[in-house]
Amino acid sequence: MVPTVGRAAASADFEIFEWMHYVCFHYEFEHGDIDVDMECSAGGCPSRQAALNVALANWEDWDVAAFALGRAIGLYELPTDFQRFKHVFWTENAVGSGLHEALNPLAEAGILERRDEPDTQFRRKGTSP
Repeated sequence: MVPTVGRAAASADFEIFEWMHYVCFHYEFEHGDIDVDMECSAGGCPSRQAALNVALANWEDWDVAAFALGRAIGLYELPTDFQRFKHVFWTENAVGSGLHEALNPLAEAGILERRDEPDTQFRRKGTSP
């Protein structure tokens, strides 16, 4: 029998949870029925990086790519709609400018691909055309 999370602190099963690896604990008790390649709404979801790969599987305009990067590093929690934060990328501010500027070094390092036509766009490296 697998103990429930709610009983852990007040039960003999406390040691099981104390020694359980965070990622194992997360997927077992917090992630729910969501695909492990998709980020859930629990803070610090280990699938956050996978979510960046999913978000940039196809060519995306720089603002959408910068938003996906911001989600991957935890600036925007789920559920988060790009339209709600579009102003961050279309006004002069440290967060939007910093995320935009971070995309080019990722492309130079071979993590992302960049193209300038039809617009400045990014996708994860190794994605089919």
